Amino acid sequence: MQTRAVAGREDSHVLKSLLGWCKQRYWLALLPALPILLTRFYYPDLLDNEAGKLIEARRLIEPAFLGNDWLQIASREDVLYGLFSALVAPLWMVLKNAVLVAMVGRLLIWAVLLYAVLRLARAMEVEGYALAVGLAIWLFRFQTMGANEWMFGGIESKCVAYALLLLALESALRNRVVAAAVYGGFAIWFHVLVGGWGAMALGGALLMGARSYGWRRPLQFCAITGAFLLPLAAVFLHSTSLAEGSGSAEEANRLIVLFRNPHHLDPYFFHGAAEFAILCILAGVTAFGLFRLVTRSKAALVSWFVVLLLLQFGAGLIARRMGWFGFLKYYPFRVADVLVGLLFWLTLPMLLVWISRRGRLAEVPVKFRVLAWCAILLLPSVAVLVKSAPVARRHLGIFAESWSRYIRHDESPWVEATHWIRWHTPASAVIIAPPWQGTFWIDAERAEVANFKRAPHSRAILEWMRRMTALNGGPFHSVSDGALDELRQNYPELDAARVAALGKSYGADYYLTTRRREELAARLVHENGTYFVYELNK
Repeated sequence: MQTRAVAGREDSHVLKSLLGWCKQRYWLALLPALPILLTRFYYPDLLDNEAGKLIEARRLIEPAFLGNDWLQIASREDVLYGLFSALVAPLWMVLKNAVLVAMVGRLLIWAVLLYAVLRLARAMEVEGYALAVGLAIWLFRFQTMGANEWMFGGIESKCVAYALLLLALESALRNRVVAAAVYGGFAIWFHVLVGGWGAMALGGALLMGARSYGWRRPLQFCAITGAFLLPLAAVFLHSTSLAEGSGSAEEANRLIVLFRNPHHLDPYFFHGAAEFAILCILAGVTAFGLFRLVTRSKAALVSWFVVLLLLQFGAGLIARRMGWFGFLKYYPFRVADVLVGLLFWLTLPMLLVWISRRGRLAEVPVKFRVLAWCAILLLPSVAVLVKSAPVARRHLGIFAESWSRYIRHDESPWVEATHWIRWHTPASAVIIAPPWQGTFWIDAERAEVANFKRAPHSRAILEWMRRMTALNGGPFHSVSDGALDELRQNYPELDAARVAALGKSYGADYYLTTRRREELAARLVHENGTYFVYELNK
């Protein structure tokens, strides 16, 4: 008996030492998130949006790159993300390959984001176990609650903006308002919408707490972030005025919101009212937990921050009901869609443990409470895993297939066709290409008539829509992904007369399609069984 007691004490001592060692190394709580990130997003292909986001960085070192592309001429919106492009440009200079640039860029951005999450979690006094479980669940299943926004994914300027926004919130929690304002200002420089909405909510949260600590802090924050915003506002007004073009602004806004981006901007499309109700519940639970787990000043700041994000979301719902598409095109749903869920999942595990220590539950022996805590933390994790199993299998399949192709040096038919165009057509050539393929510019390094993936956020979208309609062979009957399905069905069926008219109207030199065209047989210059390239001026 005595020997068992000694062994038990030794085991307990070893366990306590191990737990203490882990607690001192808080960063270990990030480890469960890593396999999720790697299997979901880290494979040797360009992810959605990455191709379009890399163009401006390439143009900084090669100003002539895609200089004759219609979209580059009609829309100068990428100028707003010049700071991000300047940071990515050196990767282009060194790696000279879009996929490698994207893969290295993802790792760098994820490192910055994880560092920001770690800093914020420390400031919120989140326990290591809560960070490990909460971040993994949120990343695996709940990055978006409905409006299809995300923080971890491909290489985009908004990811850096989110990291800076988290650091701004962390600095505010530590009463470092000047640092918070500088982080918020740089967040706006990296992404004017993410940084702008986030800084607005944080500034409002500081204002709501002014009675407790005076008006100096919120006024400092507003003054410094305003100083960052002014030069960017001038660039924004200049670039959008150059890109406006002719046509109705109201019709352009309707196209932006209802046709091209309803999954982000139209709450009727993504069930925004239901999401708002869920977000309000999550915000309430978060506030309830924080006021019992951390100091009152920190709980109040985070709670007000979340409430103001919800007000932005609610303003979007009202704008949709009133038909204010000019407001909706500025993405009022995006920051709440991401950050309310993140803050909830960082708080929930600690709140559940806190509840288990209350009332009669506190009388339960410690070892049983520890088992209960493990069950409390594991059950939601298992539930999320089971519910998300089909999505997880799909991502694992993409991950395995992509790396298998890369290791075997096996080019997909799309890559082979676009590389042929890159090496066998003049640099000034304009291509009629499948408009659903969002990587054409980067893969082929040629101008394109139009692409569904990159649509202007100004009146230039009216011309973009005319081109899309021509590529579709007629009017659309669906929006968003439904419109993409129509393009996949109708574009290969364009007859020779329509293809010739497209070439004449938009100065196109080649036609890339997924179907052999017997009436254009004399113009065929390349095929690989899946894609066919026709020279229009032959």
